[in-house]
Amino acid sequence: MKERVLKLDRVRAVEMLSTRKWNFYSVDRDRQIVKIEAPVSSGESWVVEVPYDDQAELNDIMKDLDERGFVEKFIPDRSIAYRKDIGGYGRSWRLTGYIDTDIWNTKAAMENLADGTARSFDRGTGEALVDCIMLDPELPEDVDRYGRLNYTVTLMEQSNP
Repeated sequence: MKERVLKLDRVRAVEMLSTRKWNFYSVDRDRQIVKIEAPVSSGESWVVEVPYDDQAELNDIMKDLDERGFVEKFIPDRSIAYRKDIGGYGRSWRLTGYIDTDIWNTKAAMENLADGTARSFDRGTGEALVDCIMLDPELPEDVDRYGRLNYTVTLMEQSNP
């Protein structure tokens, strides 16, 4: 595979590549770099190597990538994780509420919806549906004193499901 190395800093690399549908990154701890890769065709990809000095800076780089909506899916027998850009410049919604009937089955169903599959979200405004991926819901272990289970769900828009 042909790799074109782009001379970009971290901010410009994340800004430019986050508009693309597929992106990968891996950490080379020996060379102290984060390698960001964006395939552009079956035989070519763009590569940006971002150096880091210490663990704090590495965490900051990974946080930058995570904030752009990278979702990690492990490929069996591979040392590099597969990542799909779902956020980019898209919108996100945080929904909060509570479950008060059939709590445990509803909780399990909500957790199963956070599988990386794009689904249509109807905002209830009469406008077009939005394709979104649900991130892991925030669900407490126990119900509150009123017998309800509070939840918070984050939906991230995906332009190319």
